[in-house]
Amino acid sequence: MRETTLDPMPAETVLRVSNPAELLQAIPYLIGTTPADSLVVFGVRPGRRGRVAPVLRLDLPPPERFRAAARHLVATIARHGSAALGVIVYIDRPVGGDQRGVDRYRPLYEAALDLCAEHRLPLFEALCIERGRWWSYTCTTGCCASEGRALPAETASVIAATAVSAGLPPPVPQTALLHTVRPPEGLARKAADRAFAHVRRALAHRSEDYGSLVGLRTESLALLHAARVRFRNGDRELRHDEAARLVLGLTDVQVRDHAMSWDDPDHRPLLALWTALARMSPPPESAVPLTLAAWTAWTGEEPAMARVAVNRALDDNPGYTMAQLLHTAINSTLSARESRRALFPERSPRRPRRDPATTTRARSSPRDKPSAAAPDDANGPDHASPPDAHGPDAHGPDAHGPDTHAPGPRAPDPSSTDPEADPCGNAHDGSPTGRPAAPAETPPPEAQPTLDAPDFAGPAPSVEQP
Repeated sequence: MRETTLDPMPAETVLRVSNPAELLQAIPYLIGTTPADSLVVFGVRPGRRGRVAPVLRLDLPPPERFRAAARHLVATIARHGSAALGVIVYIDRPVGGDQRGVDRYRPLYEAALDLCAEHRLPLFEALCIERGRWWSYTCTTGCCASEGRALPAETASVIAATAVSAGLPPPVPQTALLHTVRPPEGLARKAADRAFAHVRRALAHRSEDYGSLVGLRTESLALLHAARVRFRNGDRELRHDEAARLVLGLTDVQVRDHAMSWDDPDHRPLLALWTALARMSPPPESAVPLTLAAWTAWTGEEPAMARVAVNRALDDNPGYTMAQLLHTAINSTLSARESRRALFPERSPRRPRRDPATTTRARSSPRDKPSAAAPDDANGPDHASPPDAHGPDAHGPDAHGPDTHAPGPRAPDPSSTDPEADPCGNAHDGSPTGRPAAPAETPPPEAQPTLDAPDFAGPAPSVEQP
């Protein structure tokens, strides 16, 4: 999604807010997306300016997980040395019955208030937005009407005008990002299940020995490269059997890692390929293209899209190791571009080494020969050469980690990351899946706006992006 790409700006952009309505308008610009059915918690740094950071976002938890979600988020904010804390509840779907959303989630605010007291951390503001109206849970003067207040029009917003004049793109609704990686449903799901079952059976018959596996790997690389070129040229139609063959080919760890090394000048066609495959894949296989979509979006400076994709990948396959590693990296202070350079130091990777014995076996039978060669990749190696392999286990699904059997670049190890640099830590949020909490989407460091909130009642918050 181009709307979430932020270009470097010549100077720091400061969004100053002086009331709750302006705070509600500023948060989407700070995180790059308009939250939907979300709990957003942010800290404010000590200081006169009241600078906001860090910002955390979770899917709204069920009532039985209110306290667990609040405990994790408050502890994370406290660990970052914040002087105060704010909470915003975003409600988009009706909660059902006669109960209003603002009332349903009041216990979540109360849990956060109790835990703030335990950490001796002031909760200076708690807001709720439901279908275009907002309420303040902290209002004690009776100035907030029971029906709430209408959000100011975007055209009359000083915050929006400041952001646009500074070159910030409008935030993308989270619902639009979720739609981009939605799973197949109805007839599309049935067609995907049939295609995957058929292709899986066909591949099983062709993978009887190690040499055949190497031939399949070569074929997978050629087919992926051909699809990459098609999407780059604007041809973005895929049949279900094509999608199934590409995704099942990506379950080979070395094929997937090779695809991760692609670094096109314009990442959007490649991102479109991965999201198209994700929409045509049933779980758990969908975790592979979703993880590649997250990687491509993250390194393409689309952090909001990256978090949506990696969270979907973990929903579809919680045990997928590469998605777990990427989730940790995205939700830390690691630089996406530096991570790419560390994993793939050469933009044009060396030609994969051949194993003469296995290459001979792989090509000894016509059925193991790769399909017609795809055009050469300007940014990658010759796909007619299979990557190096050291044993049959190197070709299976990613069951033990992204590089347990395969040589080459490694994904970042979460255990080597400073726990203070990763707002998620090892705790779990209040979502039904128990996934580590993801910080709210924030622009890249060189482009992100600074949010100042000096005029709020209570201790003056201070916000500097970590």
